[in-house]
Amino acid sequence: MDTYILATTNPMKYREILSIIGETPGIQILSMADFPGAALPEETGATFAENARLKAEYCTNATGLPSIAEDSGVEIAAFDGAPGLYSARWLAGPAADKTAEILRRMEGVPAEKRAVRLCCSMVLVYPNRPDLTVEVEGTWNGVIATSARFGENSRKDCPYDPILEMTSGSYAGMTLDEMPVAEKNAVSHRGKALAQLIPHLLNS
Repeated sequence: MDTYILATTNPMKYREILSIIGETPGIQILSMADFPGAALPEETGATFAENARLKAEYCTNATGLPSIAEDSGVEIAAFDGAPGLYSARWLAGPAADKTAEILRRMEGVPAEKRAVRLCCSMVLVYPNRPDLTVEVEGTWNGVIATSARFGENSRKDCPYDPILEMTSGSYAGMTLDEMPVAEKNAVSHRGKALAQLIPHLLNS
C-alpha cells in the first residue's frame, strides 16, 4: 500500500480532503497529527504555492514519505485582495465574530464590487525525487453575500463559507455553507485542486 502524508494537523481539513479523495484501493493517507510532536513550518512564502511547497518538503523530510500540502485563502475585491495569504489568521476571535466583522465592513458595498475568489495551491512531493514534484491550483469565484446563511452540515469553524455566494450553476444564490457537501466539494477551490492531483497519486 502506498502511504502519503497530508501536511496538516487540523482534523477538519484532514476529513474534508479525505472525503474529496474518497476510498482509493492501495492508497493510505495519514496526517501529521499521526506523528506526535511534529510541528509544521512557519508559512513564510510570498504565494500560496510557496507555502504549500514549504509544508510538503518539510513533512517529507520529517517522515521519509511522500507528502501532500496545500495553502489556500480568500481574496475579497473590496479589500484589495485581502486577506489572501493571511486568511486563516486574519481578524481575531471565533469564526462567528470574523463572519460578522466581514459583513460589517461590506455594508454599503455595491453588488458589482462584492466579487471574491478562493484560491488553493496544492503540492505533492516525493522523498529524494524533485523530478516527481507536482504543483496544481484550483480557484472558485463568487460574491460576498449580504448576510450569513448556514446549511445543515455547517462547518462552524469556518468564517467564510456562510458568506461566500455562488453566482452560477444550479446552486446560484446559495452560500457554500448551504450547499450539499458533495456538490460543494466538486466546485470548491480545494476540490478542483485535488481533482488535478488525484491522478498523480493513482499513477505513482
